[in-house]
Amino acid sequence: MDNPKPDKDSDPDLATTYAPRDSHPQTKKAEASDISLCKNQIADHDIVNPLSSHSPHAQATEVDREAHGSGTEVSSSDNEPDDELSSYSPHAQATEVDREAHGSGDDLLMLLDEDEDAFRDIMGDDLEEDVALGPDDENYIDGEYDSDPDDISINEDEVKASAYPFSYSFWFLLRQVSVDDFMAVYVTAIPRRVQVVLGQNKFTPEAILSVDRDWRHHNCGGVYINLSKSKDMQEYGCYIGSTTRAFSTRIMEHIRVASKYSPDTLPDMYSSSLHYNHICKLGVVSNFRVLAAFRDRDIPRGYIFLLEAALMVMTRSLCNKTFQKYNNPEFEEFIRDVQVKASMPWLRSVKLNLTWPVVMGFRMDRKPCENTGCPVKANYNLMSSGQKLSANQDAARALAGPNPKCGDCAREESGLVHRLHVHRLYPTVLLCYSCWQHCQAKGMRRTLENAKKALGRAEMSSKRKDGTLICGNCSVPDNSMSRQQQLSRHSYLAPAGMVLCIACHAYYRREGRHRDPALEAHLRFTTGINTRRASGEDINCSTCGKLELSGPGNRKFHCSDSRVLCGACYSASRSKTPEERRQPLRAASKDLMAKRKEGDVICENCFTKEPADIKTKCRYMHNAATGKVLCTACVTYYNNHGEHRDPSREILRQAREKLRAKRATGTDIHCTNCTKVEDQGKPKFVCIDADMVLCRTCYARRNNGKRKESNT
Repeated sequence: MDNPKPDKDSDPDLATTYAPRDSHPQTKKAEASDISLCKNQIADHDIVNPLSSHSPHAQATEVDREAHGSGTEVSSSDNEPDDELSSYSPHAQATEVDREAHGSGDDLLMLLDEDEDAFRDIMGDDLEEDVALGPDDENYIDGEYDSDPDDISINEDEVKASAYPFSYSFWFLLRQVSVDDFMAVYVTAIPRRVQVVLGQNKFTPEAILSVDRDWRHHNCGGVYINLSKSKDMQEYGCYIGSTTRAFSTRIMEHIRVASKYSPDTLPDMYSSSLHYNHICKLGVVSNFRVLAAFRDRDIPRGYIFLLEAALMVMTRSLCNKTFQKYNNPEFEEFIRDVQVKASMPWLRSVKLNLTWPVVMGFRMDRKPCENTGCPVKANYNLMSSGQKLSANQDAARALAGPNPKCGDCAREESGLVHRLHVHRLYPTVLLCYSCWQHCQAKGMRRTLENAKKALGRAEMSSKRKDGTLICGNCSVPDNSMSRQQQLSRHSYLAPAGMVLCIACHAYYRREGRHRDPALEAHLRFTTGINTRRASGEDINCSTCGKLELSGPGNRKFHCSDSRVLCGACYSASRSKTPEERRQPLRAASKDLMAKRKEGDVICENCFTKEPADIKTKCRYMHNAATGKVLCTACVTYYNNHGEHRDPSREILRQAREKLRAKRATGTDIHCTNCTKVEDQGKPKFVCIDADMVLCRTCYARRNNGKRKESNT
């Protein structure tokens, strides 16, 4: 099974456990001694109903009595069944073999043996096909049997003998458990409001939508309904589903598929599902409601699937067009008889269920036969994929110790909400829920880099819930007034390896380095002062207490080092006097003017020479912060980014300008490599560097050589 399940011991009772697909591979030519030995072994095994205190033989007698009594009522056209679930009693499969066994006073074991032989004679070689893969099998999850009807192994050949409307596993379950026991379990699981809605003479979508919608907080499984409605059409779509996991896990799978795909882009595993084709349409809104919640984790899965089948019949959610294609004729006749004789109300909706769980069946666990000649003696034939996965999980947990760690992100189980589970692709590795979902979606485990990202995001989510999340660079809290909007929340940046606010995140993405944290503190302080000015509060100098005057012509106080200073205090706070600060700048300006007269002013970053006809505003200047002579472009870049720009781009730009000037004057341009002359009627040469111009042929050879080096 592809999904993690709670650990529990397998149930030894035949009435509530699964019958594997290959648990009946005996041939018709089995020797009489082998068959006798198998019967003796089964007779030694007690068949007990886990929900009833009756003895096996007393319960068998009661079940037989109810079966024959209800069978007479169903076969008669004058009487109607008293209970909705009475139509699921074993009377539909009562045969002459049952009557003879019951009339002779034989016990339940003889009846089951003879009915199994009759069942085998009718099915012939297709016996194994009647028990199709259930939800506990490999590559199948809850409800997935309804998404791919091609996997349902029902005999569609009308020439051959017809099949029963029930699978053998459900027929076996119904022979062991009485209707009263089923009802005792179902009444506890079905909420009172749902019982009232289902007991009405008429079903309406409004009444069904009024039941429990809080499926996100149910930690158990059960049966749910989806009344999906299109905005363009007034008709609802009805789908009944079940899950043995939490409701939120299964229903969120439906929602993710509906939001990710359209009916034309559905994968093959979902393309045949009427439900997915309906909810993936544009404008269709899903409305999931809980119909039954089984709080007890030990409830057999057959009980859940049987209730799902009963609710499909009651709501008429089975598509009539697919009866003959995916189900046998006996099933169709049985369903219609139940609906008519029970006078079930009609719910007008688009039917979105393809198959009936009772026809598909489920797996039952049986102990291996001790007879050496019996072909079902091997243990591995009796274990479903889910049981094998559970066994692998127990083995991996035993090796990992009391507090195991995730095999990908190395988080301990004690600090996680969900337990660690193994995946079917990696049955020896315990994975946390996040890494398990990644393996399920991608088909592979996380890399070391992805594991670090996942660990960082998980830590960020934990701190956000605790209210202790801050920016790793400027220490701004995530719940500050300026970070309330969803788009401004802190995020984890993998290259930086830390959680950053939106400002630090954008700066690191753009510049490749962290911004100065003092800028954020200064910004917050300045924003607070401006807010006080806008509200009309008095602003005083932090040193002398002078009041800031508002109005035109009055200069605002300075914000420096989280202080508000007037003009005089701001000048006094600086280490040097204005005259002392001007002296280095004056000396550098004199040197620059002397160089300009000589005609050799060069930018000390990009090494470009100042043109003679340059405008006064664009002249090269001495930068006090760096102590260098810089061109206008380099000065602007340094003021904006706090570092020098890469000079290679400026050098290449000037080289290309010189190349254009040569073309304009008609000067011959030669290839640096092959000395070919540029022809005006052919593609132009390419300027690669300040001293390199290549023709198209040499340029292509150069690129091919670089590409080969990168591949090696």
